Amino acid sequence: MTKVLVTGGSGQLAKCFNYIKAEYPEILFHFLDRHALDITDYESTWNYIKNNSLNYIINCAAYTLVDKAEDEPDKAKAINVLGLGNLVKISELQKIKLIHISTDYVFNGLGQEELKEDHKPDPLGVYGKTKLEGENLIMNSKGQAIVIRTSWLFSPFGNNFVKTILSLSSSNQKISVINDQYGKPTYGLDLAEVIIKLINSSKSFNNKIYHFSNEGVTSWYDFAKSIIELSGSKSTLVPIKSFEYSSKVIRPKNVALNTDLIETTLNIEIPYWKDSLNKCLKMIE
Repeated sequence: MTKVLVTGGSGQLAKCFNYIKAEYPEILFHFLDRHALDITDYESTWNYIKNNSLNYIINCAAYTLVDKAEDEPDKAKAINVLGLGNLVKISELQKIKLIHISTDYVFNGLGQEELKEDHKPDPLGVYGKTKLEGENLIMNSKGQAIVIRTSWLFSPFGNNFVKTILSLSSSNQKISVINDQYGKPTYGLDLAEVIIKLINSSKSFNNKIYHFSNEGVTSWYDFAKSIIELSGSKSTLVPIKSFEYSSKVIRPKNVALNTDLIETTLNIEIPYWKDSLNKCLKMIE
């Protein structure tokens, strides 16, 4: 039996693992939210991990409030850097493989090309900077640890763009959506399946970075348009520019992640984002 701890157990991605866990009876998942396991508390984290003979840790715990991070840099750093540092240290000492989830926000998004794993990071705000600091802890780890960067995460669970648009469309006739930021949406259930494939593979966990998102580049506006069309909503979308959207931090313009490395490593074909969106909407119904 493979024992896997999923931190941030009440979050969106953790709920995706929880949904598919029955398909993997060979894996015993431990889902712990921040109330059950505060990764910023070294001693309690050490005690839990040591007492449960874990094989893997999937770190879904994160401070992800992009705008609020500008006002709460210490809080963002506590979870995204110091808490992760505790997991890195403990996983080294206990010889546990660590999978850490990171973000497209480590890039400035100023280029036009798809971003490969070795593209130079240059985060624009506190959130991205703390996530990059966390990545550096993984890359300097003496244990077996990897980073998976993802973008525009959506699923039937938790708070995300798809559920926000659906909620707005039930009450508003007009919805303003940014049309000059581009990326690749990521279906949480597709990401969870791929992470389990990594766990079940014999691939090296030695300080690697992988990118994962669904196939196909889109804008937030076109993403919203597909949500509206596929859900049968009658709401009207209004395209706006980034500068018209009130935000405390500049958001990256183009963060389309290149996923060739993980596709080749695991010999997988990643679904097109609109196909996965359709599956998500059917589950939400």
